[in-house]
Amino acid sequence: MRLALPYPTMTFLSFYAAREQGFLAAEGVDLEILHVAGGGHAIMEMFMKGEVDFLFAHWEMVEIAMRGKLDVRALCGSIADPYSFFVRPEIKTFADLKGKNVMVGPMGSGSNTEARYCLMQAGVDPAEVNFVVGDYLKRILALQDPNIHAMQDRTQTWYWAQKAGWRYLKLADPDLFLDNGGLSTTLKLIREQPEIVGKVVKAVVQATRFIQEDREGAIALSRKVIPYLSDEEIRGSYEVLRPHFDAEVRPATIQFIQEAIGTVMGIPQRLDFEELVDLRFLRQAQAG
Repeated sequence: MRLALPYPTMTFLSFYAAREQGFLAAEGVDLEILHVAGGGHAIMEMFMKGEVDFLFAHWEMVEIAMRGKLDVRALCGSIADPYSFFVRPEIKTFADLKGKNVMVGPMGSGSNTEARYCLMQAGVDPAEVNFVVGDYLKRILALQDPNIHAMQDRTQTWYWAQKAGWRYLKLADPDLFLDNGGLSTTLKLIREQPEIVGKVVKAVVQATRFIQEDREGAIALSRKVIPYLSDEEIRGSYEVLRPHFDAEVRPATIQFIQEAIGTVMGIPQRLDFEELVDLRFLRQAQAG
């Protein structure tokens, strides 16, 4: 079994914990974790070609389903991030971003699409905003760039954003959470190897619980799998993310992802929650 991730980061800590803390081994499953350059779209291509067995986040799963590429299902979450739009102190509303520079991922990426959709929801035409494309590292560095006024990024970046004096710009619905990490696979694999799928889900659920409950264990794991961060950065990022490690899959989240992708990318297809999610394995893991 194989799972691909874009880069080592605290957001995906549940997957590393499942392997490194022995939860997968206890289930008799060998799950190889790959790091693939090119972001979510490169990983989506690998998934659709059958080169990896699981997806790392529900955004990519929903896009594949909406485009009719594969019959896929979300299995469990791993982190439920509050929507993360960070801005300089002088930016008070989305309308203040007109004519300003906003750093996001490349066109078609989750951060780019989310940013455009939320601007539209706030009544701001994305054409009135200057989008600057930057990867994860560039977004961290952009916090010190006076020419960048806002960015859309994962919640893990809030640790650095706070230190730089930036603000958190809330959506109309401040309680909306996005599953920035979560396990998905094909309906084909679920039907052909349900026992293996169940074991992988169980290991990820156990790993997510471990991260929530064992602070020092999670920090020690982070030092091992994310060596480019300092101890201070690891501890700070962990404290930001710790409340959000969660194995649940929320209907409101899946709906938001569909609306954002559909509106920005012009994809009319909408699917029911039950057509996108199979929670049997999650419920079995939670009951156990």
